[in-house]
Amino acid sequence: MSLERTASLFRMARRNVRRHVRHARSAVLALAVGFVAFGLFQGYLATMLDQQATNVSDRHMLGDLLVERAGSGTPEAAEDPWRFALDEPEQAFIDRWLAARFGDRAVRVRMLRGLGLAGTGGSGAIALMSGTDVAEGAIVRRAWRWNVTAGRPLQEAGGDAAVLGLGLGAVLDCALPDGVRAVDALGDDGVLVAAERPFVCRRDRVQLTATTVSGQTNVIDLPIAGLLDGGAQEIDQRIVELPLPVLQRLLDTKAVTRVAVRLPEGSDLDEVAAALVGDAKAAGFDLAALPWSEHPLGELYRQARSLLDTYRDLVTLIVCVIAGLSVLTAMMRSVAERIREIGTLRALGYLRRHVVALFAMEAGLLGLVGVAIGLVVCVALTAALNGAGITYRAGVMAHPIPLTLGYEPGAWLAGGAALAGLAMLAAVLPARRAVKRAIPDALAST
Repeated sequence: MSLERTASLFRMARRNVRRHVRHARSAVLALAVGFVAFGLFQGYLATMLDQQATNVSDRHMLGDLLVERAGSGTPEAAEDPWRFALDEPEQAFIDRWLAARFGDRAVRVRMLRGLGLAGTGGSGAIALMSGTDVAEGAIVRRAWRWNVTAGRPLQEAGGDAAVLGLGLGAVLDCALPDGVRAVDALGDDGVLVAAERPFVCRRDRVQLTATTVSGQTNVIDLPIAGLLDGGAQEIDQRIVELPLPVLQRLLDTKAVTRVAVRLPEGSDLDEVAAALVGDAKAAGFDLAALPWSEHPLGELYRQARSLLDTYRDLVTLIVCVIAGLSVLTAMMRSVAERIREIGTLRALGYLRRHVVALFAMEAGLLGLVGVAIGLVVCVALTAALNGAGITYRAGVMAHPIPLTLGYEPGAWLAGGAALAGLAMLAAVLPARRAVKRAIPDALAST
């Protein structure tokens, strides 16, 4: 088809859209509603996935890579975790390797996990104790450097102290003041605002009891510096954060469970992991290194991402089906009412493919009108919902989180193009049937 002919058909299509747009209001409305549904859901998913990744990587100090002794995820490690802990020579090797390769551009956080009992004199509960390098952990947390809902984080508390999960704190008679919600501490971006907030405890110290590596019982008494949202309910009801030396002293060990590494921006995680493991093996150490998203600790994130991807595909399919059927119905009615016009165009020398292209252009323009209306509504609703302060509980999250929708121009552009293309395809089917009629029959049609 020549450029001149295409331009002529486009001008005709534009005039026809203005003339027949009232007859296609249902199709335009369906396309607009479909775009709004797609745009809002895409904005929600993008923000949710972003928050999930940030919550796991930054909030829990997982960095980019997790380094452990090989076999740490096996049933044998569950039965005898100390056998698979990283001892001092292995920790020293990791430090030397990172310094040689990245200098001071990589930050590592040593982590030690242990089980014990937490009590405040009257109440008690099983505690999942987490000891970390406090200063380095604050760096790796990035935006989540201030990670407590109330009180102060460990790097601000100074000295030996403990931070309890909100759920565990409730068991130990520590809570936020009446009328104060955990979600109130979050900023508009879903990250905690760095400000000390009050909390109330019947007793402001916690006693931690644990079994040491050698099987003895050890006890330590620490001030409670703050309360944090542990994320998942099971973690929130058990977690106690401590400085690494404090937990090592309680468990009577110098070993750590794993090392989390924050690499320089743009690093190839798989290449770095392979190089670290290979060099460790050459030095006589049997280590394993994985990006946090591939580690068992990232399983919840992977499940959430898979589920949200499935929801997105389902919503997209529903939107396309509804919009496609609406446009198909409208175009079938439009074509049926314009058989004589089709016959006239054919009598004037327009080929069948020209007529089909004309109806496809009309449908495409209608699609763009619907998408433009949907875009305006989508942007307005996104701003309104973000400013409404709506909170909700998401799956296993321990406390409500704010409803936040992102602005996704790339997704909106792709969705708009897809809906306009779908409208054109829906118009081609009835148009192809109509142009097969003989010219005299089409002109005689009423």
